[in-house]
Amino acid sequence: MTGVSRLDGRRRRRWLRSLVGFLMVGSLLVPSGAGAADDDEGVYDDDPLGLIAAYNITTFFSLDRDDLWDVWICEVPEGTLEFSPEAAVGRFEDEIAPYFDWLSGGRYRPVFRVGGVIEASSFDNWSGCETPVSEASSKLGEEDRPRGVLIVVNMVTTASFGSFGAYGFPSPVEVRIYGSPTYPSNPRVVQLGGQVLAEPGTLPPTGFVLGPLPKISTVAHEMGHGVGFPHSYRSSPYDNPMDVMSNNDALAGLQVGTIAINRYAAGWMDPEQVRIHAGGRVVYRLSPIGEEGTQMLVLRSDGSSFMTLGARVRKGYDSGVPVEGVESYLVDQQPDDCFHYPDYLACFATERPTQLFSDVGAAYTWEGMAVNIVRRVGDSFLVEVSPAVEETDNRFVDDEGNTHEENIEIIAALGITLGCNPPDNDRYCPSRPVTRAQMSAFLGRALGESGDDTAAVSRFSDIPDGAWYLGYVEALADLGVFPDEAGDPFRPSDPLTRLEMAVWMAGAFESITEAEPQGVFADVSADAWYAGAVEGLAAARVTRGCKADPPSYCPDDEVTRDQMASFLARVLIVT
Repeated sequence: MTGVSRLDGRRRRRWLRSLVGFLMVGSLLVPSGAGAADDDEGVYDDDPLGLIAAYNITTFFSLDRDDLWDVWICEVPEGTLEFSPEAAVGRFEDEIAPYFDWLSGGRYRPVFRVGGVIEASSFDNWSGCETPVSEASSKLGEEDRPRGVLIVVNMVTTASFGSFGAYGFPSPVEVRIYGSPTYPSNPRVVQLGGQVLAEPGTLPPTGFVLGPLPKISTVAHEMGHGVGFPHSYRSSPYDNPMDVMSNNDALAGLQVGTIAINRYAAGWMDPEQVRIHAGGRVVYRLSPIGEEGTQMLVLRSDGSSFMTLGARVRKGYDSGVPVEGVESYLVDQQPDDCFHYPDYLACFATERPTQLFSDVGAAYTWEGMAVNIVRRVGDSFLVEVSPAVEETDNRFVDDEGNTHEENIEIIAALGITLGCNPPDNDRYCPSRPVTRAQMSAFLGRALGESGDDTAAVSRFSDIPDGAWYLGYVEALADLGVFPDEAGDPFRPSDPLTRLEMAVWMAGAFESITEAEPQGVFADVSADAWYAGAVEGLAAARVTRGCKADPPSYCPDDEVTRDQMASFLARVLIVT
């Protein structure tokens, strides 16, 4: 399988010569090296996140629910296989169309139509097949022409490839599809060897290993080029088994999708599903395709490159991925990195270099950022990004082996807790109960409050002037977190109960919504004043309760500091 990005060199030069003959001043021009603009930032303007060059082009075909492809069978004297275009259309509609429907989240679904059968005098590296298909398509009215063609030759060949089509630069920063988006005005072609339709036992002996038949994944690979997907690679274009755009020859059928950056570049991922790391230490929750939440995490460098992280699990059309976990790809769209045509303003579409950076699930350091895959939660993965050189002052010596150790370290890294033994603060005191004053500080810091307050007197009768927690209490009171009334005692030294924790958390975090009580817990009646907050906490997966049989919440129990670390971490992990 030889996935070619667009047009082979000979055909591209022929196309350019014919195009130049029809161009007028101010029309479409492909810039060359020194003629390109010095500032190519405008190439990124169409992408709301500024990540993908020529986003208007990379989404041109991929957001079409009726992307029409004509299917042709090319019969050559060297071929011995017998196919019909009707059978091919049926197979592609049954297998390829739902594959892309799943991969795109319903935003793209190719439609296949019978083109016909053509005879070529010889295979001759596909030219004998494509010329008559192009001529036949040219005779159709513009409204009847397909947006692309698939040609299947009646013999085995490794020279399959897919073409994205042609585009130009009308100005130094604007990119667009030239002419008509239909074939053959736009040379969007997928050419396939007969192995993509051949059943087991029907092929003559070959000098290479084909793997399971039919090679339907080859069709998906080359059509991936047809919507602008490049190869992803380690050191060569076909050595990444995690991507249909690389190497899946050992698998039967369609068992591998594509990587997060491709889905984003195709418009199959909303900007809201992408997080761009802004620095510091943050724990992100990455979810695979089909799940709610963050689908891609981006780490930017000071230069032109960036890292993308995405989660993969063996579900749906990803059932054949060799490893479940988080994969990281290095993307750099500078012209010097374009595979075939470094005269572009920036690499985009099938030219975009996309290199697997590390083994799936591995921890690594890149551009001063340390990336650590913390753990799997259901089908999602927690990814910690932090400065590569980590301060250790807030690391604790008394949480080793504690069930909540990981979350204690997370809230320490986020500055939510400073420790329990100032000035050393090398201990967390995990088994101690959380006091109401301490919880005010935890919540205040989690919400970004500084703790500084200009009020000379607290609204609560038992908080002395200048108390270390006064600013947090007042800030939270202003936000309506506490149900207490001004003038009431706050009881800052009292241990926080689980029911109070639920009410405060529901009041502080928008991600926790008080629920209509359903009696989820045996010891929290539906008419209890705090029942909505408790069940909202459970619905947000912050708590599972204190006992399983019967399901109980233990509302009057005190909350320990280690438990509180996990409650906070579950809310704060970015999803």
